[in-house]
Amino acid sequence: MNVLLCGGIRDHHDYLYQAGYQVTWLLNRSSLTPEDWNSSARRFIVYAPEDSYTLLAEQVRQLHQQLDFQRVFAFHDDSQQLAAHLAHAIGRDFPISHAAVHNTRNKVAARLALDGAGVPSCWYAEATDKQALFGILRQCELAKVIIKPSDGTGSIGVVALEEPANVDEGWLDEHVTCYPVLVEEFLCGKEFSVESFSVSGRHYVLGITEKFIDAASFIEIGHVFPAELDSLITEEITSYVAKVLAATGIEHTVAHTEIMLTAQGPRLIETHTRVGGDYIPQLVRQVTGVDLYEIGARLQEGHWSSYFVEQYTVPASDGWCGIRYLLPDAPGRIVKSVHGVEQARAFPGVVQAHALRKPGERIKSLIESFPRTAYVIAKSPSRTELCDILTAAIGSIHYEYE
Repeated sequence: MNVLLCGGIRDHHDYLYQAGYQVTWLLNRSSLTPEDWNSSARRFIVYAPEDSYTLLAEQVRQLHQQLDFQRVFAFHDDSQQLAAHLAHAIGRDFPISHAAVHNTRNKVAARLALDGAGVPSCWYAEATDKQALFGILRQCELAKVIIKPSDGTGSIGVVALEEPANVDEGWLDEHVTCYPVLVEEFLCGKEFSVESFSVSGRHYVLGITEKFIDAASFIEIGHVFPAELDSLITEEITSYVAKVLAATGIEHTVAHTEIMLTAQGPRLIETHTRVGGDYIPQLVRQVTGVDLYEIGARLQEGHWSSYFVEQYTVPASDGWCGIRYLLPDAPGRIVKSVHGVEQARAFPGVVQAHALRKPGERIKSLIESFPRTAYVIAKSPSRTELCDILTAAIGSIHYEYE
């Protein structure tokens, strides 16, 4: 069977290849990696970032006449609106609606959707340019706010500002470089993510992940699954996230929802029509045996039954699994050598340990999540022991610079 695949999250792709699909992979040139040429895709279509939906739809229609695509897949939310557009162009269904992708990709739309459904949120305002932002901040009575791109990812461009009413234009010039932006109340509490899937509008939570954040940059430096929460808090978070998913129009997809557990209850940070990043699906699989990549593929494939719902919503639990990242310690320096990876892999309980920078690479500043320099994944029957293993293992990895 010929299928069209749009975009990334390559771990999902293995399921399609194993299922025997003949995959035509449509990929943005800016996302292409050298390893992609060795994938099991039958054929590639590499397009430029500036190529229009209209142009791509015409190319896909011509291919469809030859190949008769039976389904269109897209696992990353940055490709799902394109996939829905192309599916419509060739008369095929795509299970994630334009509204759901828009309401989750655009952070202002997400807040508006929650407001419309009466789901508790936070104070927010959108600024389309510098003068609008300056006016919003000068009139703001909050002690601290977060400023972020309205449709950003990877913690890119996220900054905090104390006493916003006293801001000056020089600070804005230095810290806010693109518009539009969302200004939000700074939420105090503990941050978690909720890993879930939805089938025909019913929402199923597989578990809650505890997140560890760098206080200066707001970059995620680690995760532990499952979070250690009592049953009442777990139910409160689960119920809240189900309302968020319904409000944003999510009906038939995996989802990854980040929330802050505040003194007033859970509050949305953001939600996505995809699995979580930072290897969270691997953490879930290590503990429960459930494969979120397979679930995401099966949901878009259309082959779903009550058997799978029951199988995946009552997962076994086997200890804790976590990931810890190493942060860049010498921005601007050139890597000479990497040490300690094998030592990290030798720690009891370590599942994976990898250096993310190679000799010759320049270390970047931690202004987004991508410059992190190494990671370790470990599993243990004890949460305390797991955290000790992660700390020791990631601490053994270090870089030398030219």
